[in-house]
Amino acid sequence: EKIKKLPGDFTLSIQSEYQLNYNWIKSEEAAGSSRSTSTSPEPEWKVYNNFKGSVSLSKLFSYTGTTLSGAYSISPKTTYETAASTVNIKIEQDIAKNAFGFATRVQNKIAGNEKQVAYYQAVEAYEDYLSSLITMYMDWYVAYKALEASRKSYQESLSLFENTKKMRAFNIALPVDVNKSELQNLSKKENLLQAETNYKKALFLMKNLMGLDGNEKIIPDFNYVFNIDIEDVEKAFEEYKTDSRAAQVLNFAVKESELTNIEVINDLLPTAKLFASYSISGNGYFFDESDEDTKPSHAVNIGGSLNFKIPQWGTFAKYKAQRLDNEDKIFDKKNSLNDTWSDLNKLYLNIKNEELQLGLAKQKVELSEKISKDELIDYRQGRSSLNDLIQVYNTLDTNRLSEINHLIQLGKYYIEWLRLTDKLVTNEKKVNL
Repeated sequence: EKIKKLPGDFTLSIQSEYQLNYNWIKSEEAAGSSRSTSTSPEPEWKVYNNFKGSVSLSKLFSYTGTTLSGAYSISPKTTYETAASTVNIKIEQDIAKNAFGFATRVQNKIAGNEKQVAYYQAVEAYEDYLSSLITMYMDWYVAYKALEASRKSYQESLSLFENTKKMRAFNIALPVDVNKSELQNLSKKENLLQAETNYKKALFLMKNLMGLDGNEKIIPDFNYVFNIDIEDVEKAFEEYKTDSRAAQVLNFAVKESELTNIEVINDLLPTAKLFASYSISGNGYFFDESDEDTKPSHAVNIGGSLNFKIPQWGTFAKYKAQRLDNEDKIFDKKNSLNDTWSDLNKLYLNIKNEELQLGLAKQKVELSEKISKDELIDYRQGRSSLNDLIQVYNTLDTNRLSEINHLIQLGKYYIEWLRLTDKLVTNEKKVNL
């Protein structure tokens, strides 16, 4: 017997058997001769070659729980001289377990949910990867801008050192002023060397990540202006609960648990079916109708079947465990949403703070640049000390680095906001920047 599953919920079954029979019998001729001659009839061997087999094809309509089948069978009759054949068509309908295909539809929903969750998780993984890349790029940009600031600061301190030496040559500056300006210049050179090292490290990481040659020159650029509306946190959270992938995955988890619970309940039900069949039986391979005795017979059967299994010890325990799992999934969903609500609020406050800090840092840089120019003029004219000028330069360097750091930190917060709300990458895997 061979059973093969075909596409479309078709099942093909083929069964075959070949019989070779040897019968030891007395022929009619031998019997008649024995009566006339009063001698014992000679028995003789008779050989019958018979084929027995069947072919059936069934189709399961999974969404309705209906099975339609057709079968043709052939078998030898008891006389071994003729064959009997039967054609049977039958339709069955589940009415208890998997009633009208309900359990099958539940299983398909679970499979569809799992497929969708897997897709969302793949997009989430890509979004996390992209977020880390953008963060690395921003770190590279910070290192580049810090290097620029260090170079500018070193040139300013070098110019101050040269100017102080000239002033000393005309007995305007004191020897201690020369030493102070030289110490300041060495300190700025030390900062420059550290900034160059930091930038080389960041550059190496970016080239390695992009697969670029070590000698290829690249310079970061960060002229992007974030256009993100985050004025209303509650609105953003409501959109998150309805549109985000993370929320959908949580909903799928709860739904899958509910559907699995339905499956467990379905397993507790008895197997009950309604069926109707039509069959035709006759002699020969194709229903011999040569005389009245060999005409095929027809039959119609309508009925039902019930198969009830006694529940095993752990069956109801499995149902209770699944119900508890469903409650856990609902609880996990609430906790996850509460965590996201908290994260969004904290991130919102950080973004607003960085926006204000960045504005202040820009103002401080503008004022520090003006003060440093005026202080340099005052120092050259003897109205200000070298200590005051050095302090002004150090403040300017600090404010420049502060502006850069606030700018990049704000950018990182924006990227984190997009990632947290699942808007950095769309469901179609398009980058939303």
